Amino acid sequence: MRKERGMTQQEVGQGFRKPVDITMISRWERGVVRPTATNLLELARVLKINPAKLHFVEDRQDSL
Repeated sequence: MRKERGMTQQEVGQGFRKPVDITMISRWERGVVRPTATNLLELARVLKINPAKLHFVEDRQDSL
């Protein structure tokens, strides 16, 4: 969604009320870590989308 809006990771991170480092944005995008509930709400605000539109894919091995 970030790329669809033509935003860089830096722009997204700086859009947070308390700025988030681009390494954290990258880790979210790569699925290394998941954002907290608060960060999900902030991310939705920055991207100007409904928070329900954000989803993170579960690792298939975790669900076995």
